[in-house]
Amino acid sequence: MKLLFGLVLLLCSDLATAQQFKIMTYNIHHGADVNNQSTLDSMGHFIQESVVDIVGLQEVDSVCHRSGAIDQPVRLGALAGMDAYFTRHFPYQGGAYGQGLLTTQRVTRLYNLRLPVFPLEDEKEVSVLVADIKSSDRKKLTVAVVHLDYRSSESRMHQIDLLLDSLNGIKNLVLMGDFNAYPDSPEMQKLARYFDQFKTDRELPPSFPAEEPDRRIDFILLKKGSDLKIVNEVVNHVPYSDHLPVTATLEWQ
Repeated sequence: MKLLFGLVLLLCSDLATAQQFKIMTYNIHHGADVNNQSTLDSMGHFIQESVVDIVGLQEVDSVCHRSGAIDQPVRLGALAGMDAYFTRHFPYQGGAYGQGLLTTQRVTRLYNLRLPVFPLEDEKEVSVLVADIKSSDRKKLTVAVVHLDYRSSESRMHQIDLLLDSLNGIKNLVLMGDFNAYPDSPEMQKLARYFDQFKTDRELPPSFPAEEPDRRIDFILLKKGSDLKIVNEVVNHVPYSDHLPVTATLEWQ
């Protein structure tokens, strides 16, 4: 009887573990720290040691001169033991500058959603990396990696309107990245109508700058009404970028 009870507990424990996964958002500052010294390999080792399933990357260089012509998402993926994907904002220094995704799960679709940057007459755009992912237990979710305009609240609000319209029909949606907006800003208040974040009675820990952080601008958000919930979130204090990574544990309900 004790043996049977133990087997049931073990099975339940394995099932609970299988229902959870970890996701990280990380602005990697083109693989450099606040002093612009290359820290890309340190980032890769940190991600590997964090044992995460999905990582959304912002400020990523792909074979750009300033970062030694390294394909940064590929290098990070190799170091972390994860598949790597990239979408570009625009060509830059012989390569491209954009967004990255690392994952241990199967990507079934990847696309580059474009967002305009004010002033619109300049016709500049940035990428939102969007990936449909099927987990090992056949559950499906979509992640969207964003980096909103740092210069203008009006520009960010316009980008958010386009995001909400473009991603409207997706149920299990995780929106993550560098929002360049504070938790109580109009931009984040608008997103709060449609997305949840980790609930805490305390003030959200800051994520920027990496040295003596004093503001929160990096977020992991979850679509309201999805089959997921955020059960834990931490800001990781590592000195490899000018941002701190944010890691959340998600659970299938």
